Amino acid sequence: MRLAPAYDIGAHLHHRGPHRFALDIAGRRDVEDVTVLHVVDEIVSWNVDRDRAVAAVVDVAADLRAALGDVDRSRHPGVSRTAWTLLDSRSDDAERLLAGLSAPGH
Repeated sequence: MRLAPAYDIGAHLHHRGPHRFALDIAGRRDVEDVTVLHVVDEIVSWNVDRDRAVAAVVDVAADLRAALGDVDRSRHPGVSRTAWTLLDSRSDDAERLLAGLSAPGH
């Protein structure tokens, strides 16, 4: 299995119109309604242990954060400030949610 690049996940959310995944994620298709917690739930529904699912999603979120930090945004003048802000915001939200999941005792 491979995850879709960040471009496929969030780069068009700043455009107007409905934003839906082609496949459900934990019973949800509207991109704005899906959180990393839903991603964990979806992975668990595939008979993956919850701790392993959380660890995988934590790793992907950290990799995404690092990749976003490595991008020289000035080299992408066609990407609006709104799009960058949205990607940063979604990444921040994911990090906060995952911090609670990966804390001892959860």
